[in-house]
Amino acid sequence: KVDLLTGEADFAFSLLGKWKDPNIKGDLKISNASLSLKGNYPRISSINGHAYIDEDKFIVEKLTGRIGGGDINVSGLVHFKGFLIKKFSFESDLNKVTVSLLKDADINLKGSLIYKGTPEAQSINGDIKINSAKYREKIEWKSFLLKTKAKERPKGEVSGFENAELNISIAGDENIYIDNNVTRTSVKVDMALRGTISHPVLFGRLESKDGVFYFRNNEFKILHASADFADPNRLNPVIEILAETDKAGYRIKLNLDGQIEHFNLTLSSDPPLEEMEILSLLTVGNTGKQTKGLE
Repeated sequence: KVDLLTGEADFAFSLLGKWKDPNIKGDLKISNASLSLKGNYPRISSINGHAYIDEDKFIVEKLTGRIGGGDINVSGLVHFKGFLIKKFSFESDLNKVTVSLLKDADINLKGSLIYKGTPEAQSINGDIKINSAKYREKIEWKSFLLKTKAKERPKGEVSGFENAELNISIAGDENIYIDNNVTRTSVKVDMALRGTISHPVLFGRLESKDGVFYFRNNEFKILHASADFADPNRLNPVIEILAETDKAGYRIKLNLDGQIEHFNLTLSSDPPLEEMEILSLLTVGNTGKQTKGLE
């Protein structure tokens, strides 16, 4: 649904024939327009372009605009019968567009998307390359776990656009960072966005082989870390982290695997210590063997 539409338009149309089978011809030029949709959608500004109608086809030759600080170019075709849309297809190219999908997470991207279908069934397909991204949100585990719980879908009428099926690949291997209270690392992204506009689902993998992981105020060097997304109902990745640190002459290795709600964390050391001794070393700086007197 359109929230705001402003700009200049020059148009000329002719309508001949019968109402049920009209012969429509026309030309449309748009200048300096802006478009905002209701909901959490980015505003498109500086829209300029040309389109025309030729009998049963509405053809968008070229439409350019600015969105998220970057450029968008759109072309497309709408087939109609009478005054009813039968099918359509639009292709868009994005360049240096910045979006904020999560709190404290800015993503700059480029790529192409194809939006096509009928009034009853629609789809959005495409490929997105991440130019740069940074996730800075501080994670409080209790609230984070609540966010990952499966949410009941709101009841009510869903528009055709919100029901559009998604099949968008998202990839990037440079200038992608996580920098918060849990980790500071660069990330390689190989993901797919599926589901629908109203209920998107992420599949794929995030992977890292450098940076640091924080545990009990200790910095662990990441040897390998990954998060695999396969849950069709919510963000519930399977996480694997292998990291190490040096403390008081001991090399300590941390291995974490599992899902956010249920994971296993094991600690080992060289020279070998019991896990409780390693925890004591990380927490208070000694293994506990030196303790004298009552405990």
